[in-house]
Amino acid sequence: MKTLKGRLWLLGCALFTLAGSISILYYSWVEMRVLKEEAVEQIRFSTEQHHAFIDHWYEHRMADIRSLAKLDWLNNPNEVSQFLRSYSREKSEFEFITFFDQNGEGFISTFEAAQYRGKHVRDRDYFKAAIKGEDYSSDVVMNRVTNAPVMIFATPLRDPSGDIRGIVSGGIKMEFVNELINHFQLGQTGEMLLVNKHGQLLTIPRLSGELSERPRILETKVSDSFLSSVVSAQAYSHTDYRGKEVYGIGDWTNDKKWIVIGKIDRSEVMKPFLTRMIYMTLGLLVFLIIFIILIFRVSKTVERPLQKLVTGTGYISGGDYSYRILSQALKSAPIEMVRLVEHFNMMAAALESKESLLEQSRQRIYSLVDYNRDAVYALDTQGRFTDLNQACSQLTGYSMEELNMTVFSALMVKSELPNANRIFQRTLEGSSMDFETTILHKEGHKLNLHVTSIPIKVNGEVVGVYGIAKDITAVKHAQSKLAYQAKELERSNRDLQQFAYIASHDLQEPLRMISSYLQLLEKRYKDQLDQDAIDFIWYAVDGSKRMQTLINDLLAYSRVETKGKSFDKVDMGEVVKKASQNLQKSVEEKSASIHYSNLPLICADHTQMLQLLQNLISNGIKFTTVSQPEIRISAIEHEGAWEFAVQDNGIGIAEEHVSRIFEIFQRLHTRAEYPGTGIGLAICKKIVERHNGTIWVESVEGAGTTFRFTISKQGENKR
Repeated sequence: MKTLKGRLWLLGCALFTLAGSISILYYSWVEMRVLKEEAVEQIRFSTEQHHAFIDHWYEHRMADIRSLAKLDWLNNPNEVSQFLRSYSREKSEFEFITFFDQNGEGFISTFEAAQYRGKHVRDRDYFKAAIKGEDYSSDVVMNRVTNAPVMIFATPLRDPSGDIRGIVSGGIKMEFVNELINHFQLGQTGEMLLVNKHGQLLTIPRLSGELSERPRILETKVSDSFLSSVVSAQAYSHTDYRGKEVYGIGDWTNDKKWIVIGKIDRSEVMKPFLTRMIYMTLGLLVFLIIFIILIFRVSKTVERPLQKLVTGTGYISGGDYSYRILSQALKSAPIEMVRLVEHFNMMAAALESKESLLEQSRQRIYSLVDYNRDAVYALDTQGRFTDLNQACSQLTGYSMEELNMTVFSALMVKSELPNANRIFQRTLEGSSMDFETTILHKEGHKLNLHVTSIPIKVNGEVVGVYGIAKDITAVKHAQSKLAYQAKELERSNRDLQQFAYIASHDLQEPLRMISSYLQLLEKRYKDQLDQDAIDFIWYAVDGSKRMQTLINDLLAYSRVETKGKSFDKVDMGEVVKKASQNLQKSVEEKSASIHYSNLPLICADHTQMLQLLQNLISNGIKFTTVSQPEIRISAIEHEGAWEFAVQDNGIGIAEEHVSRIFEIFQRLHTRAEYPGTGIGLAICKKIVERHNGTIWVESVEGAGTTFRFTISKQGENKR
């Protein structure tokens, strides 16, 4: 409905329906809650009564057993036997009464079955408890002879001196408890259940006759969720054994062995509520009809002046500020509508006066900023865009219409927003600001801007912010790249300077001289020196050799970048074959085997590929404890690179050392265990990086190691 009348009708009906629905829902909630609480309170009262009755019944049955233990069973067993038969007839609740000696053999019993009298019950719980001097009562069990539910009560038999000479036990029928439970009746569907702590029925429910198959004692079990609800002694709503929704509550009894459950069908409890709801709904329909009539009469007096206002706003929105509403349209209109029309006419007159001034102001601003290459904009005090040049749209990717409907903060990168808001507030306080910030282009990429923020003042009061934004993204990227390159150059120079200092001619030449003269000393004066002197000379020579090896390794490390050759086609199968030949001595000493197949032809530095694989294969042979080391080399092709794997069955690498094995001079073992300088893997890493690849290791300590590296297919000739 698009007319005022229709909308008033719709609004009125909706409000009335909403109010009525809320009232009905609230009444329903209150009424249902009251009815439920009343039913639950009645059930609670009954469960408490039954709790007391059952506890009273239990105490009396325990007292009966105790009194039987006081009979003169020791001196007059025949009289006791006759008395028990008479007693069991009078006390019809007893299924049987039996006296057992201290060995668990029955000697007096009301039960005449041959298979029971004289039977040993030493393994029964009731005998074990009573023979220790304790009173005992079991949960409900099925009598093995009569197949009827009973409870076993037992107490010790004492002689005149107080010593325990046996026990007396009695089987109590559950008929009285069943009658007591089923005596409860609340309405048509109220009933009591008695279950044990496992949820098994101990009595036959009163309403179970409605079912085709009656529940069986100790064989029928209530659901776990049902049991957990009633055990908490809180009111519950649940589906009972008949499939009916019920309200109820549970209460522990018999020293928390049993649970008395009282319940009533939910439909019976809520029956009064449904009747009341019918009458309430009819009343609401009557009031709705009256309400619609009132809305119709009110809408007629408001509709005509509103139609005039709609027409007038159409003219105003079209730019015709000369339109006025005549007083004849206000006949019989409410005073509020008359005042509304008067204010409309006043507004139209004010707009007509200011429009020409605004147009002049716009022309001046547009001529100033529209052809500026930088983004020029104006914001109001709320941060909304009020004026923009075309450069704003070109810079951000948003159309002029989209920008005019947003605030500047919506364009900001989240991390820059606090600083931008702070500068915006300072500008509103009258300060001009220059700052750099980052915004998000409509397509998602970031733009770096240099922004000048200037307050807009009218009559000395700040009414907005004027801003000029210049895109400096390319400049920032260039600065970042230059900084990175300068850092890399500085690091490279530092490495070269360090190497030049260590591996210069001044270090190698004296070292060779020391080694030569020490060897000459050993050769010429060997017969004149004792064993300690010979050992000292050997240590010195060995140290100079190791230093020479270290210098050579450092030279090899530095030459990866400075002495690398041009990239050319390299057959990696031939490279592995050549590396195996170079390591032939180590292979034969360790009985090692090197396996490879289908290795690719790549674009790389042949010498460095040989050095790379020779280092990795040598490590696999060296770092092992097995009698026959095995090295397996394979390759996998990816879209932009080849991935190689060098796998061994050696000692492996502990997880905590994996992150540092490619660092220069890093050793995980002593030289006595495994010789070397700790530079080999650092050289491997540098060779792989020169080929635009990466190298990593996968290892489990004691289970071998796999070195993986990639070689780019681009074949960049990096020197």
